[in-house]
Amino acid sequence: MAERGEGRPGQVNSSSALKSTIVFSPVFSLVIPTKNRAEILIQALAHLENLSYPRSKFEVLVVNDGSTDDTTLRLEKLQVGYRLRIFHREGQGTSATRNFGISQAEGTHILFIDDDVFPCKDLLEYHEEAHRGHWRRLVRGPVINIPGLPLPEGPPNLVYHYSQNYLCTSNASIRKSLLVEAGMFDEGFVRWEDAELGVRLKQIGVSRHFVLRGYVYHLKPPISIERQLEYARNDGLSAAQLFQRYPSLRMRLRSGLHPLNYFRSGLLTAFPFRKAYESYLSKKPDGPLAPLATSLLAEREYLRSGREHLKNKGEQS
Repeated sequence: MAERGEGRPGQVNSSSALKSTIVFSPVFSLVIPTKNRAEILIQALAHLENLSYPRSKFEVLVVNDGSTDDTTLRLEKLQVGYRLRIFHREGQGTSATRNFGISQAEGTHILFIDDDVFPCKDLLEYHEEAHRGHWRRLVRGPVINIPGLPLPEGPPNLVYHYSQNYLCTSNASIRKSLLVEAGMFDEGFVRWEDAELGVRLKQIGVSRHFVLRGYVYHLKPPISIERQLEYARNDGLSAAQLFQRYPSLRMRLRSGLHPLNYFRSGLLTAFPFRKAYESYLSKKPDGPLAPLATSLLAEREYLRSGREHLKNKGEQS
């Protein structure tokens, strides 16, 4: 049961038989941005068949953001038992891709998940229950990172995975109208776009509710040290942008971009120590001290990137 966009973004061709036999009035629109991750995307979409929520009450929107692998071909061949709407766009970035998905959604509520997320079967029931009677509420659930498939057996330790993050786009739902009221995602953010939107949602009086039983598994395989450092630099840039947008002591402490952290990181990653970490990682990338060494180097890149951005913009660092 799939509807596919062809040509222009947002143009969806749905079969006449589908339209004539089923009237959709979904509660939830699951918005999934994707780019060049065909294999895991197809597995994630197949996993959504396990959802116990009534098929007439949810839809899934996949927004393909200019993939150059075989994502388009595999989506065209995919057959699922729920309403799947597929859109193809030309590399607009994650925030723009999510905003487009929101604009096309027909559900009263948007549920954000990613193309590498595998929800528990009753995820939507838990989200719906949490929204009942609460019009200005953001609902979050645990995101459990796993290194690979298959999914773990048995119930997870959900208390351990409680998160203080206000908005996490791997498992969060909210009324579409509230996202529109807040202005949706800022497309100028490379990362931390969810944190920035979370600030604006709080400003318009949206409360947050955490549903401990509504969990998802998030596939997060190990990545290279170079990639981790690249992510850290992008995170530092986004943290600085967030602080510039909302300058306050609380945001300064939340971002970690303050003199105490600069001093501490400078001591721990001074030249002889940094060279020792790099030498260790080149020889023993999977050694027992590798996570600590990588973490210290990544924090250094994060702080340097954020501090440099603030200096260039004339902010006190």
